[in-house]
Amino acid sequence: MNRINLLSIILLLALMAGCQKEVERTDGPPETVDSSADTVGLLPAEVPAMLTDSAATYRYSARFPRTGEAIIDTLIEQFVRSQIDSFVDAPAGQPNPDWISELDINYSSSTFPPHILCYKFDAYMFTGGAHGMTSVTTMMFDMDNNHLLTLSDLFVPRSRFADTLSLLSRAELRNILGDMLNEEMLASGTEPNEANFSRFMLAPRDLVIFFEQYAVAPYAAGVQVITIPLARLAPILKPEFQAVSKPLSGQ
Repeated sequence: MNRINLLSIILLLALMAGCQKEVERTDGPPETVDSSADTVGLLPAEVPAMLTDSAATYRYSARFPRTGEAIIDTLIEQFVRSQIDSFVDAPAGQPNPDWISELDINYSSSTFPPHILCYKFDAYMFTGGAHGMTSVTTMMFDMDNNHLLTLSDLFVPRSRFADTLSLLSRAELRNILGDMLNEEMLASGTEPNEANFSRFMLAPRDLVIFFEQYAVAPYAAGVQVITIPLARLAPILKPEFQAVSKPLSGQ
């Protein structure tokens, strides 16, 4: 009888450990992205979800949204789980046995009226060394057809939008970097190719672009954020992505 009870306890503990890695719902409200333009609150009802786990050498926590749209929720969760898998499967070998690897994923959100939903994910990772690193990923969804938008989707065909973004972002970053300005890093990180500007969100009157640490400036400068008025991009923007002329009633 005692052996049966012991086996039951072992099975119960194993089941509980496995459940810790499943998605848990939380009641916290979603955040909103902070930009120089007003953000019109058209977000669908969101239920933030969490994935957490810890072991002897690591711990992680990932907060991400649930929109109720299966296609969107699947894409978001696949992204989050891929970040976690890469973190957990990273080769060991830290020089300090007291270090514990950490991964923390959080998100913010905004909308572009009437049907564009924007998410920004910040993933802080520490695997040893002098400091951790923060990576930025953005996702924009056309809620009318559950389509994930790319940067090129915003612009008219053959518009050479990367050239325009390169010139505008380079000028803006020169103004804000101050003593952290490194011309070589700035030139490399703002070369006119789409990948350099792929971390973006739309605000009602701005295109917001994020540059990760080391992308355009030294680590100490942190993640860089610039806003480009949509009015300056109007000649090459598709009509549906032109600046919102005024907030919706009640905003």
